[in-house]
Amino acid sequence: MVVISLLAILGTFLTSYTRARAESLGIDAKVGLMQRPERVALLSAPQAFFGLAFDGWVLAGIITLLCVTSWITAVQRMLFVYRQTLPVPHPSARARSMATG
Repeated sequence: MVVISLLAILGTFLTSYTRARAESLGIDAKVGLMQRPERVALLSAPQAFFGLAFDGWVLAGIITLLCVTSWITAVQRMLFVYRQTLPVPHPSARARSMATG
């Protein structure tokens, strides 16, 4: 569980970091499966109702879910920024390639 907790912490930091780096490039990267409001709700709401009930299995499930979804969100943001920064071919180059092909 310690490894999963550390991976969850890294994933949530990476999610925020990828958004900050995208915004430094002028890209609004508010994309992904688990953004900040969802992460806060995921951590706080079940804990308010269950706490450490069921020998901590609720908390373990929440942290595991947070780990998986935060890494998915970070990858989604990286792919979004990558697609946004791809060079766009010039229309006349595309017309030339169609004429010669």
